[in-house]
Amino acid sequence: MLVVQADISQLPLYNDDLWASGIPDSVANFREQINSADALLFSVPEYNYSLPGPMKNAIDWASKNPNVFAGKPATMLGSGGSSGTATAQLHLRQAAVWLDIHFLNRPSIQIKRFVEQDVFDDEGNLISDKWRQRIREQMQALQQWTEQLQK
Repeated sequence: MLVVQADISQLPLYNDDLWASGIPDSVANFREQINSADALLFSVPEYNYSLPGPMKNAIDWASKNPNVFAGKPATMLGSGGSSGTATAQLHLRQAAVWLDIHFLNRPSIQIKRFVEQDVFDDEGNLISDKWRQRIREQMQALQQWTEQLQK
């Protein structure tokens, strides 16, 4: 399995008027990454019990007709406070209904970053064998889910 990270930091704020004058290269490249992917993995931080603005902005760019998310299998993971990003993940699931993203239901990954000890090192790298194994299981389940949806 090859995982390619999409850089959303260069996407401008969504502006419907840009479609008429030509979308920026960063938007075209981002949309092509999604379009060419077999499946999607969302890393979901949680800000104020919801999705962060840059993630919502990226979703808006990708969902414009044609919606490049349509029919894609996907999963998500995150780490955060006491809910471990569960609330933000639920908000993404809500949006996914309209976007026609087919999320894997289990296993789900919500790491309670400030509750559990020895999960990340000082640079933010995952060091927990327990969570590494759970993420491996999630990626295997995503591969199976993708194959099932492609039949």
